Amino acid sequence: MYRCCGIIGIDPTASELTLQALLDMVHGRREEQWWHTAAITSTVVNMLRDPKSSPVRVEEMHPMIEPPVIDANGLAALIGGT
Repeated sequence: MYRCCGIIGIDPTASELTLQALLDMVHGRREEQWWHTAAITSTVVNMLRDPKSSPVRVEEMHPMIEPPVIDANGLAALIGGT
């Protein structure tokens, strides 16, 4: 509990939050920090990439974001099939 309070920056002796609430707050803070890191990383990668290659999106650099799953219908829509 003290570690969670330290991560989110609140006083553990004054907190009446449940452990689940603290864990949710920690998860939110870590996800926000990863968005920051992913933005910086994607910017650097895009500055150094081959101009002929496609740019890297921020979402691709964020480790907490699941890549979308594309089924056969979605793939057909992407490539212009029926």
